[in-house]
Amino acid sequence: MILGDSFPKDLVLASIRRHIQPGAILKFRFVMDDDQEQEKRFLVLAVDDETLTCVINSNIPQLALKTPALLTCQVKLDRSRHEFMDWDSHIDCSRVRRYPTVEIEAQLIQNKNWILGKLHSELRDEVLTALKFSITESPVIINNCCSALSSADLER
Repeated sequence: MILGDSFPKDLVLASIRRHIQPGAILKFRFVMDDDQEQEKRFLVLAVDDETLTCVINSNIPQLALKTPALLTCQVKLDRSRHEFMDWDSHIDCSRVRRYPTVEIEAQLIQNKNWILGKLHSELRDEVLTALKFSITESPVIINNCCSALSSADLER
């Protein structure tokens, strides 16, 4: 038995909610573009009933490599400043992905080790710039995400 398993559920949920904040890097499972459920890492941009995120990929997607407008929206996430990453990766800021916050909470309650860490503060401006270049999202969504991420506490 793990010590955390003995805590009251409301305390565990409160702890999980403190980690689902703009700038957090989390792992969770959802159906992706290939219609397959996958365990992926995500950068949290904004949180309400839905959690707005950008997916983190090991490699830049082929479509982005062939499409300059999408390539501009890829931000390198270096392992040297994000020790919880297994290798250098890329944040795909070309698209904001929405997931029900209650579902993310449920997954993190079962997998607390999926709370990985935070975006390094030196990358915040790169992410904000990449989001603003997105051609797939409405300006309202982008402004909401940028506002939340701009005011995020990225201290470790």
